[in-house]
Amino acid sequence: MTETITEGLVDYLASKGIQTWPAAGSEVTAHCFLDCVSDKGKGKLYFNTETWLWDCKRCQRHGGRYLLLEHFGDRDEHHDTGNDPATKMAVLGAYAEYAADLLRRNDDKLLYLLGRGLHPETIMDARLGFVPRNFSVAGSLDGFTRADFENAGMTHHGRDFHAGRLLIPYLQRGRVLQIRGKEIGGRYYTPAGDQVRLYNADSLRGAETVIIAEGELDTLILQQTLRMAPHSPNESAAVVGIPGAGAWPGGKDHFGEYFREARRVYIALDPDETGVRAARQMKEALGSKARIVVLPNDSNVRDDSGEPVKCDWTEYLRQKDDAHPWGGHSATDVDDLVHEAEMSGRRIFSMAEAHSKWRKDRNERPGLQLGFKSLDSLMPRGLRPGNVMVTLAKTGTGKTQFLANCDYNMRQRRVLHITLENTVSELFEVLWRIYHFWNPAADDFHIERDFPYLRVVDQNQLTPAEFGTIVEEYIADVGEPPEHCVIDYLGYMARSQRGNSQYEKVTNAMMDTKAIAKAYELSIHIPHQVARTQREGQPFQGDEARDSGAVEETADFQLGLYRPHEALDTKALGTGSVDWRFNAQMMKSRQGNKGRIVQLAASPASLVIADQLDHIALQRIQQEVEAYNRGMSYEDIAAGSRRAAWETRQLVTA
Repeated sequence: MTETITEGLVDYLASKGIQTWPAAGSEVTAHCFLDCVSDKGKGKLYFNTETWLWDCKRCQRHGGRYLLLEHFGDRDEHHDTGNDPATKMAVLGAYAEYAADLLRRNDDKLLYLLGRGLHPETIMDARLGFVPRNFSVAGSLDGFTRADFENAGMTHHGRDFHAGRLLIPYLQRGRVLQIRGKEIGGRYYTPAGDQVRLYNADSLRGAETVIIAEGELDTLILQQTLRMAPHSPNESAAVVGIPGAGAWPGGKDHFGEYFREARRVYIALDPDETGVRAARQMKEALGSKARIVVLPNDSNVRDDSGEPVKCDWTEYLRQKDDAHPWGGHSATDVDDLVHEAEMSGRRIFSMAEAHSKWRKDRNERPGLQLGFKSLDSLMPRGLRPGNVMVTLAKTGTGKTQFLANCDYNMRQRRVLHITLENTVSELFEVLWRIYHFWNPAADDFHIERDFPYLRVVDQNQLTPAEFGTIVEEYIADVGEPPEHCVIDYLGYMARSQRGNSQYEKVTNAMMDTKAIAKAYELSIHIPHQVARTQREGQPFQGDEARDSGAVEETADFQLGLYRPHEALDTKALGTGSVDWRFNAQMMKSRQGNKGRIVQLAASPASLVIADQLDHIALQRIQQEVEAYNRGMSYEDIAAGSRRAAWETRQLVTA
């Protein structure tokens, strides 16, 4: 559908005094001006603005551009009769019918479609067909010229364009507008010059709910599954398909016109990187009526030959076996995915919906623990989706060190770490040291293996729009969205914010952080500098967050970090000496325990932070601190730890 053609038809009818109303997709309606004029409501005369084909649902008369112009006594001197839409439709209809008959006689190709989960009734209703490789449908049909088949895209240089392929007709009111081909187990083909169309667009008429799938065969199995479910809430939903994730039927400017009459549109594309990106773009184009349905995606799911299997609607809904490990799902599972999409996009919830969301979060998304026993006991429900924890500390206290230790403790959870100040190499150095404290005998291969879901982003600025792109990349890489995000740190994030003062910038950055946590249903841990009035090594007294009161107001948890020895006379420890004591104070919590202080232990060598209740780790940290204060390098300390681990292993083996 192009704007010029659309305006041409509507303008032409308007010039004849005919009022039109928008309908589904590329259609408009009018009161019939032939034998059944009616002034009540919208007319029953349907026009296709792409082809100028029309038909009346009352008097059953129909025709194309030539008959329409003839009715009003006009002629189109610039119209190429060789490319007449009515002739093309006749060619496509006859070709599709012949190919459908050939498919019914081909057991191998029928078994292929049945194996994909399609029922015989679905195959027949969709008028799927097949053309053998060394056969010519065009050469078997009478009543058309070579030019007719060439103009319809069914032949190319005298040979059938779709020879050796399955045929997928695009229908409108039972008439074939386009035919695409598919190689068995291979790619799809569209005749040169054909427009990008919406598959199964007829189902849009009168539908309040629409589901957009990717690929015609996926569209058919999804529609079949919902239609056959006796009590599915989506039984009457229109299921339409786009030919590929980058396809925009009607173009980006007109894509939304297909769904003008729909109340809700669910975008259910393939869960790969391209599909995720396209789904977000479609959601932006369709606005508040759109929701994104997320199919499962896990690169570790493999078939019986060990190859990873991508999940799409066909794989999800077909029979499950060793070759198709994603299969075995039903309409109930589809309904659950649609319901989840609806809930994730909602701003207003009934009590029943809120109860459902609470139950799902409680059962399927347990709160995240930071990994320090004493500290986690102050947050019994853990960090929940939508929660923001702000960690406050003075410069040099160890905010980044604390975050990295949390990363280590959460290494089996889906964590996204955005480092705005340090480089990815600097963060890896910290994680490398922490990992080898707990695993002194491990080689570097193990650290790559033992952080399967941690992904690090190294950039200087962060906005909500940029965060959305980062999440898309995370999903494409890991297969599922992150559960937890670390943003290091708030002051750096504020630099990219608008505002007339640093106070306004920090406030806006904090509000964006909370909005991101709620929008993407994850928890966020973000550190921030304390005000200069905070005393060295002393517990926090109140609102010490620098530059904004919104930090304390917005955060669900506020944690203060300080080193008690910094409040002491450094001469008592020795000039330049450090101490292992590292305290964490719960300054704010939506789960209680405000003001409680937890004692941790931190090493300046391995950079590990551990709970003081872990007596073995505490003893090793104390030994590292003593060696560090004696002037030993980290390399010498780590070498001693590796030696001790090796000797212990030898004793155990003996």
